[in-house]
Amino acid sequence: MPQPGLWMVLAPLLAAFNARTAILSPCSGAHCHLLCLVICLLGQHCMTGSCLQCPAGFYRLGGRSALQLCPTGACDALPGLSDSKDSQQYLPGQEPSSQHAGCVFCPLRYFTDGGLGVQPCPTGHFCADDAARSSKGKRETPHPNTSFCWAVLSHCLQCPAGHFCPSRATHPIPCQPGTFNPRPGQDEAADCVPCPAGRACTQAGLTQPDTKCTLGYMCPVGSSSPHAHTHTCPAGTFSRHHSLSSLLQCKTCPAGLACPPGTGGPNWPPTPCPAGHYCPPGTKQPTQFQCPPGTWSNRTRLTTGEECAPCPRGWFCVSGAQVPSGACRAGHYCPQGTKWGTQFPCPAGTYSSQAGNGQMEDCLPCPPGAFCPSGAPKPVLCPRGTSRQSPGARLAVACVLCPSGHHCPELGTATPRPCGAGSFSGPGRLWCQECPGGKLCNQTKLAGPTACPPGHYCPAQGLLSIPCPMVRSILAPSRVFTFAQESSGGMGPVLVGGMGDISSL
Repeated sequence: MPQPGLWMVLAPLLAAFNARTAILSPCSGAHCHLLCLVICLLGQHCMTGSCLQCPAGFYRLGGRSALQLCPTGACDALPGLSDSKDSQQYLPGQEPSSQHAGCVFCPLRYFTDGGLGVQPCPTGHFCADDAARSSKGKRETPHPNTSFCWAVLSHCLQCPAGHFCPSRATHPIPCQPGTFNPRPGQDEAADCVPCPAGRACTQAGLTQPDTKCTLGYMCPVGSSSPHAHTHTCPAGTFSRHHSLSSLLQCKTCPAGLACPPGTGGPNWPPTPCPAGHYCPPGTKQPTQFQCPPGTWSNRTRLTTGEECAPCPRGWFCVSGAQVPSGACRAGHYCPQGTKWGTQFPCPAGTYSSQAGNGQMEDCLPCPPGAFCPSGAPKPVLCPRGTSRQSPGARLAVACVLCPSGHHCPELGTATPRPCGAGSFSGPGRLWCQECPGGKLCNQTKLAGPTACPPGHYCPAQGLLSIPCPMVRSILAPSRVFTFAQESSGGMGPVLVGGMGDISSL
């Protein structure tokens, strides 16, 4: 039997061999005891007196150290592992651990199952980063391109629902918005199912659609939003259902209501047609159809323009009026249905200074001394020096020049004033002129003065013609003369003859 001291040396080695079902056998006898004390090189161990390469899954630091089992999670398919840093047995990117020299930890997305060697996690599974542990259960910082997995296949986790895990995945990849995945263990992006019509998948990693389509919107297959701007029910339509998958399913807006884009549901119902407007079926905006000019309405929900009331007499109504827009303007009249305040002017030759006329008969005839063009709010007075004697003048030419023998000093003269005795005037005069000396103006309405008759003289103002006195000539006593006004206007002797002695005058 081996000595107790020898068993103390061999016990760890035998335990390791048994745990791994290795083909190695423990030494027996004193000869084996001596041979097992041979100093072997790194990566070798003593076996029946010979130094052999360490079997896969074991390592040895060299010298007389015992053969050690690689820790859980280390790659166990590589024979001859030691603590030599320049060993060609390490996987790419790996460095030996000072604690477990020569044992290479699993590369990223791989696992070891205790005899099958390094294996990638199968499709539909992933090797989580938090599976990296040391052989003693302590966290270690793995190489940037590696992950340390449990030594059993069961630690490659199944991909959860709402995700997919392609080969060698380290993390589940969530299904994108607009898709979902109700089944775990999927390995392709195609396993994410498009969101069904009428539903929306608004988040990544969904196992089921998470919301209904918003009222007033439609949700085709693969929708990621329940109220996408491009999927609104168009203006003039609405929706009362969550399951729309096509814009053709939006309903026409009812008469008396208006439906802007996206109308539907209690939070955004069709809008009642406002006063002054009407809304036939399919109306897009509340103010789309105004009551026509000449009509008005203070009621809502009208469906046709015929429901708008005619504008009352004396008023006018612009389009979209909720009440009559205003009283008819002065100089105009407004029958029922008038569209604007100056639509119907008073005819030329008439006028109206008051507002709110309802018929043409409310316009008054233009008075004498004035003229009235179309739409006149008051008569236009004839200018000074002119007159208009009859009513109803339409234009300024109806005011004629003041006639001769008259004067028209004021605006709006209807009856010219006649010039009195001692004065005269030509046409269009503002004032009558006084009769000059030596002229006779002894009548009214004279267009000009007359000459003083022969044998008479006419003092100032020409109101009278006075006969001249008679005298006898010294040179011709038998002749009698009078001084009378000559045609030139001066005084000179005029032969009278046949008169008696001058003393008798």
